[in-house]
Amino acid sequence: MRKDISPVKSEFGWKMVGFELLENQKENPVLKKPVSAKKRALSKDPFSCGEGNVPMYGSWQTKPFEPKEAVGGKIPKNEYNSVDLWNGDAKFLPRGTKYLKSALGMSRLPKLCRELGIDYARANVGFSHKNGTVAPVFEGFVVCEEHYPILVSALENVASFELGLENEKRERRVLNRWKRIVRRVFERVRLNEIYGS
Repeated sequence: MRKDISPVKSEFGWKMVGFELLENQKENPVLKKPVSAKKRALSKDPFSCGEGNVPMYGSWQTKPFEPKEAVGGKIPKNEYNSVDLWNGDAKFLPRGTKYLKSALGMSRLPKLCRELGIDYARANVGFSHKNGTVAPVFEGFVVCEEHYPILVSALENVASFELGLENEKRERRVLNRWKRIVRRVFERVRLNEIYGS
């Protein structure tokens, strides 16, 4: 019967939809990873993927995802030193943390955190597939709730400082353009006086 058929996913596939595996679960069907022609040619046995097999699990082997908790100002991170927030979903956010999305001055946040001794993590919101390669997409940062107000005010100060610098640069560019125009006008007047029109 169709109702007795249940979809299976890899451990990673279940993580992306908000579930995690129960303890000591036996894998169900094993899916072979596709092997490229180059790897197959280099392999002695072209049909064995060895460690390329992906174990699959059913919904009865999972439970809803329980985010870890930030303890003592330390953020729980994955093996790549980031926090997985699939599609920016807040249910994946560790308890006791806040998500800082991209904003003006955000590029300065890692340096600010290192100077202030605050733990932070990049937020991985998904993956991009381009030219046959897969790369993580990072958007914003995750910080502990107790450090959030300090960082927001520091970022506002950095943003206002950067805006001030940008305004100064723009004013300098405008003044330099006006100087060039005035110089050219005086040069043209001088040449007209010497050579006539």
